[in-house]
Amino acid sequence: MAQTKIMIVEDEAIDRKELKMTLQNMGYHICSIERTGEQAVEKAEKALQKSGDMLEIMVEKRTAALASTNKPLEQEIEIRGQKEQELARRNKEMDFLNKMLHNVTCSLSFSNVTASVIDGINDIIHPDLVTIFIKKGNSLIPIEQENDASKFLEDTDPHTAGECLCGLAVSREKPQYSVNIHNDPRCVRMECKNAGYQSFAALPLFSRKTIIGVLGLASFKERNFKKRAMFLELLSDQIAIGIQNSLLYKDARKHEERFRIAAEAASDLIFERDIKTGRIKWFGDIDTMLGQGSRKKIKTFEDLCKLIHPDDRARITQRAHNEHNGQTVRPEIFRIRKKIGGYLYWKNKCRTVFNNKGVPVKRIGVCTDITERKTAEKDLRKSRYLLQTVFNSISDPLVLFSRDMKIIMMNKAALSYFKIELKNAVNAKCCELLKDGLSRCKGCRIASAVSENRAISFERKSCMNPQRDEHVTIYPVVESSVKTGTLVRIKDITESKKTDAILARTDRLTSLGQLSGGLAHEIRNPLGGIKLFLDILSDEERYERSKEEMEILNDINTNINKINGIIKRVLSFASPDGNYPDILYVNDVIKDSLNLIKNKLSKPNIIVKLYLTDNLSSVNGDFIGLQQVITNLILNAVDAMENSKGTLTIKTSAGESWFHNARTIKIEIKDTGSGINEEDQENIFNPFFTTKPTGTGLGLSISHKIVQRHGGILSFKSKPGMGTSFFIELPEVKGEIKGVK
Repeated sequence: MAQTKIMIVEDEAIDRKELKMTLQNMGYHICSIERTGEQAVEKAEKALQKSGDMLEIMVEKRTAALASTNKPLEQEIEIRGQKEQELARRNKEMDFLNKMLHNVTCSLSFSNVTASVIDGINDIIHPDLVTIFIKKGNSLIPIEQENDASKFLEDTDPHTAGECLCGLAVSREKPQYSVNIHNDPRCVRMECKNAGYQSFAALPLFSRKTIIGVLGLASFKERNFKKRAMFLELLSDQIAIGIQNSLLYKDARKHEERFRIAAEAASDLIFERDIKTGRIKWFGDIDTMLGQGSRKKIKTFEDLCKLIHPDDRARITQRAHNEHNGQTVRPEIFRIRKKIGGYLYWKNKCRTVFNNKGVPVKRIGVCTDITERKTAEKDLRKSRYLLQTVFNSISDPLVLFSRDMKIIMMNKAALSYFKIELKNAVNAKCCELLKDGLSRCKGCRIASAVSENRAISFERKSCMNPQRDEHVTIYPVVESSVKTGTLVRIKDITESKKTDAILARTDRLTSLGQLSGGLAHEIRNPLGGIKLFLDILSDEERYERSKEEMEILNDINTNINKINGIIKRVLSFASPDGNYPDILYVNDVIKDSLNLIKNKLSKPNIIVKLYLTDNLSSVNGDFIGLQQVITNLILNAVDAMENSKGTLTIKTSAGESWFHNARTIKIEIKDTGSGINEEDQENIFNPFFTTKPTGTGLGLSISHKIVQRHGGILSFKSKPGMGTSFFIELPEVKGEIKGVK
């Protein structure tokens, strides 16, 4: 606003205040009013007139500008009004969506949900037809309605995916809108056209990216439902949620009923336990399992704990505490008391249910009665223990193999044989234990028989000690006509073969003894006649003989005596077993025998070592006969070391026989001589077999026979160039021990 200084003529008739107010109303800013003369007044009037004209022009311009400014404002106000109306409509739609969402989520009844949806759409959209199709397979089935659309739906056949607008909404997975269905080539069905509808909207109902149905809206007048597309699509999503929930609830009720029937018919108990309150809901016949009234009696976890066996109660209580803390809990086995007494074994397997905050709220699980299984397991363990005991009581190594040569079971003898522990053997392969390899031994007959599941037996050298012989027997294990494994038995037959050899030799020597005895008798009779005639011819009183003739006769007589001595020894070899009641101590026999041949042992190249065990038990026997055996064996040892320096070792001991289960007194006579050739070892006890130029071959035969008469065994070990050891085993007599009462 312009500032103006007014100069006026001093005039009593002019009121300064009134003038100032008048000028201010005209738009002037009055600094001051001064009174002056007439000229000044005229000048002021002209200026005032000019200012008034300018003021009118300014007012006109300001009015035009204000009118120009008000026009867009009026348009904006109009648009704002439209938007407020649109916002009010959308608020109404949102209120409707919230209300409908509340209705469809609160009610799980399918009919209630669909009725609420249809009523809400009629209130907010005002279509002439609302219909909902449920997708079943490739068909769309219209739901039943109790309104004006019911007659139309009765005449409507199920739609097919891809057919008409509703079917296209399914196949194309997006809404289909049509302002005029009569001119729309997509509308191929006649129901809507015949009913007089002009416009149609089909919206697919999605639940988790899967179409479960179609919402259809129709109008008798042309109407562009697409203008409400955003609302309709949001609406269809909410409808899909409600319908899906109601369908799921409907299925859940069916399954729950089936579940209830199945639970009551099943032997297992299904339970639901609230973690916070401990209340338990049972599904199944708990009354039959624990006794009448158990369902009413066991309402909480505390009630259940009272029936749990005291030894299991703390463990189950701790388990419940872990559940409350959200920890993962494995299945538990516990004992629970029955109403009539006694306990059942229950196996509890369950899972935790969490709320939307991740807090555990309940446990749902199954209690299975495993009493019969536990009893069977107990019996099985008992049977297994009995089987293992019998298995271990067998002295031969036994190994049970699977089809792939893995060890299933071994007895103690097998563990000792392979020198391993059971924990390292089970599930290991044979080749891994014996040779630390991954492939089986080349030519292994056991592996071949196991893979083929056939029964065989064979002899072999021991894989753990090649010096010993084994007999291996393989038995297929058959269960319900199916071959499940193979049992391998390994028997050490080293001593058995030695015993068999000794028995065979004894039989052979007995036969030879009988034959030799018969021959000796046949020879002895004519030899006696020859001796008689020789004595007659040598009688100097009856016949006169020259010196040379007497020498010849004496030589004949000497040879006849030798033959007679041989015959006596043969008869001694062939004589039957004797009975020797005398009590002897082998140490005394050995010492006396050494004293008899001490001159033979005085050779400088022979060292004699005696290891005679004190306090040995006695034996029944013939002192002279045993002395003859020991002397013969010692002299043979001395002869074997005649051409070299050697050691003669004589030992006595007591212990189990090497050939049978009995206590024996053992004598070992060992030399370091030349040994016995392998081809001769089978014949050394045969009568008349000898490797000495001057031997008769009866020494060892008679020694063997004497030991046999005493109920003992004479055996040997020999390696060419390393010496020979002879072993005498005599039955121990239970009684006095020399020097001990």
